Amino acid sequence: MAAYNLADAFNDCIDRMQAGQSIGDCLRAHPEHADALRPLLETAILVRQARPAVPLEARARVRERVLRAAPRARVRWLSPPRGLTWAAALVVVISFVVALALVNRNGDAPAQVEPLPAGTGTPAATRTPPPTVTVTATTPAAATPSATSTLAPSTTPTATSTPTATST
Repeated sequence: MAAYNLADAFNDCIDRMQAGQSIGDCLRAHPEHADALRPLLETAILVRQARPAVPLEARARVRERVLRAAPRARVRWLSPPRGLTWAAALVVVISFVVALALVNRNGDAPAQVEPLPAGTGTPAATRTPPPTVTVTATTPAAATPSATSTLAPSTTPTATSTPTATST
């Protein structure tokens, strides 16, 4: 049997008693400490039997004091990694640019809704094609000088009618 000091023998006896052994069994396992162990083990049994009930109010007060004295844990919000945030923002910007390019590629003509005859489904939006402009290139003909000038003022007098008075 291994040599036990008093503290080790006491701990061994407490474990044995919790497992269901009696004080006599424990003292027989440690005869060299029997005189010192008997009062310690009897006190341990009395303390276990006299376990006082702690009122709920007292437990609540102790809990409140402990929580007040404990350092406050910093609340950490779960956030995605910074690189993931930038990647998501980049995807949104690229999607917006692509959408704008597709809208501009389809032309600037606004969508028009044509009325449907009564009793048919919902009106469908149709896009009218933009007007077609044809440009033809012509070569200028040889310039011919003109002999008349249109910048000179006209000197011909104009006839004016004068009112005549009639008496009655």
